[in-house]
Amino acid sequence: MATTKLNRMMKKLTLTLTVILMACMGAFAQTIKASETKAKSFLDKGDLKNAKLYIETYLESEKFKKKPKTSVYITQAEIYMAIAMSEKAEDQKLLTDPTKSTLTIFDKVKEMSGGEGSDYEKVFDSQGIDFSTGMIKPSMKEQFRNYYFQKGANFYNESEDFGSAMKMFEKSYMVMPTDTLAMIYAFATARQEDDMDAVYRNGDKLISVNYTKPDPYLILSFDQYEKGRNFMDDAGDSKEAQAEAKKKAMPCYQKMMDYVTVGLKNVDDTLKSDLQQRQVTAYILLEKTDAAIAQLKKNSEMNPNDKSTLFTLGALYDEKDNDAEAIKYYGKALKVDPTYYDANLNHAVIYLDQAKVVFKEMDALLDNRGKFTDPEKAEVLGNKYDSILEKALPYLEAANKVKPDDMAVMQRMLQIYSTLDMNDKAKAITEKINSME
Repeated sequence: MATTKLNRMMKKLTLTLTVILMACMGAFAQTIKASETKAKSFLDKGDLKNAKLYIETYLESEKFKKKPKTSVYITQAEIYMAIAMSEKAEDQKLLTDPTKSTLTIFDKVKEMSGGEGSDYEKVFDSQGIDFSTGMIKPSMKEQFRNYYFQKGANFYNESEDFGSAMKMFEKSYMVMPTDTLAMIYAFATARQEDDMDAVYRNGDKLISVNYTKPDPYLILSFDQYEKGRNFMDDAGDSKEAQAEAKKKAMPCYQKMMDYVTVGLKNVDDTLKSDLQQRQVTAYILLEKTDAAIAQLKKNSEMNPNDKSTLFTLGALYDEKDNDAEAIKYYGKALKVDPTYYDANLNHAVIYLDQAKVVFKEMDALLDNRGKFTDPEKAEVLGNKYDSILEKALPYLEAANKVKPDDMAVMQRMLQIYSTLDMNDKAKAITEKINSME
């Protein structure tokens, strides 16, 4: 009997709990029998949790599905925007990525409206003059962008928190993909934060919108140059080590060239000079000497008095053993600046190398007794040798005036003075050399 009575009591208790549970569920269902109006009411009160719950519940309701309205998505976007812009941690947790979620709803409004009408304009187009302020009333998307941009500016100016500023500027152009100004600031703050991944991310973003200033192209190409040079500098001195380093460096130099090439396409003509010089460097590193020479000649036509361009042309022809063209361009550089040390020295070295060739020819005419087998030819070669040294001497003397303590230059001058029987000058330069040793 006791057991039967207990069973009846348990059944009664279970039934009671079931009724209570169903009542609660009914009450809950009744509570979230949501509407756009209720969602807006919670939004106005700052209760973003319930605002989100009610608008999402309403969007899933049969009533909305039977007669969907674009305005409801605008309300959802307003709620999501409020979550994204809330300073409360509990609000931020309501959405995994509030910014992306809001932009997804913006896209839904665009889809539902067909890209026209008042609903579309509220989200995407400025709303005309606000006569209370005299300012143009921004669209929802502009408000969203402005919030992130201003927050980035505050991080930058008030606390110099460049990392946080960068993230806000990135969100600014995430909202408004054509926001070049936000991209510029994101790029700049990434550099100040010394975050090279972010520098590339934001620099590449600027480049993707055909940015017309040279900064991102120069900065990213230079970083690739440094990466390549580091491979070479860190390698051992053996041919094998250098060859292996070169394999690693070449892709960096090609990326360097790629950034420069895009920059030359996008950047304003008046701002291209640094990129043109960088292009020459890339050609040289990629061992495309003829292309480098062609570009340098174009650069020289635009700026005929650029001594660095003229000198580099001379140096490239020098590497190709084209003495005539090398001398020509070293000479042009020296017309621009007669004190140009490197141009004077390289000019002299060409003649000194030519003199060495003549000297070897003379030496080949000597027999075992130290006499010339062909005295006449030896005399001709001797005169030619002296003549070449006479050509080299003025350039060495000019270089010596610029760097009077350059021992290598002085020793070469002494050799020429001695060969040409310029005894007084030989004595003076010898005394100077001895005083420095």
